[in-house]
Amino acid sequence: MSQTTDGWYEAECRNEPLLDYLSREFVSSGYDFKHVARLILESRTYQRKAIDRASWKRPLVFTAPWQRRMTAEQIVDSLHSVTGSALETEPITFDPEASQKVEKFLNLGPARRAWQLVSLANERDRPSLSLPKAAAVVECLEAFGWRASRQSPVTHRESEANMVQPGVIANGYMTGWATRLTDQSLTTSLALAAESPEELVQQLFLAILTREPTAAELEIFTEQLSEGFDSRVQEQSNPPQPPPSRGFVTWSNHFSVEANALMREVEREVAAGPAPTQRLAAQWRKRAEDAVWALVNAPEFQILP
Repeated sequence: MSQTTDGWYEAECRNEPLLDYLSREFVSSGYDFKHVARLILESRTYQRKAIDRASWKRPLVFTAPWQRRMTAEQIVDSLHSVTGSALETEPITFDPEASQKVEKFLNLGPARRAWQLVSLANERDRPSLSLPKAAAVVECLEAFGWRASRQSPVTHRESEANMVQPGVIANGYMTGWATRLTDQSLTTSLALAAESPEELVQQLFLAILTREPTAAELEIFTEQLSEGFDSRVQEQSNPPQPPPSRGFVTWSNHFSVEANALMREVEREVAAGPAPTQRLAAQWRKRAEDAVWALVNAPEFQILP
């Protein structure tokens, strides 16, 4: 069949017996999609290491899966998953106090997965109604082909590499939030539990790149994390404080001068990101954050194994 999952029209079938077998299994299992998916995912062909299609000069149908980059949603969700940081935006609504009529009121709640994001455009794009947390996530999604307008199928999106993609992963606010060692992040737990710099480097590589570091990589990262490793853990002097409650901007007050001033303050706080943990010495923690940042910026992080 065709190389893409959506290219079924007038496609040539490459393995009729396989399709017949999967069709029979689908019907006999009571149209259980999970059963058919399990057969495919547990096959030796599917579990082989992905290969680069461009590096092979002969057809390799059913030899192994092709290497491919993760989708925009997979990149965002994976970035938060491997670092153990929560993806949570503001409530996706421009009327948090529900002042509009029922037929016009829309509140999708905070987005905790990338697929829950929608267009953030508000009437005339008024700054006082901006959603800075969600906007940082959307910035990354759009760089990798996601579109807020959903008129076209999800398979019809740009997948080519561009200059914005490495820039938004390297310098975007969202990456800064995810790579920061906070009290809640997985990377902080790994840093506190590791008995040696070498062990921490190995754990970070397994968590982020799902592989062991090479000898050269282990040497480079260990050198950066060795200084101050034994004295990295310290008592937390000030417990984390909840964010201040200052009210919110909504349709009923977004024209006021105070609304714009409040949103500018919120934008500055969002840009600063979450508070780092105090359980780790600041200088050592920053080097550990640099190590995490370097791994999530490795090109292989975006490639499905």
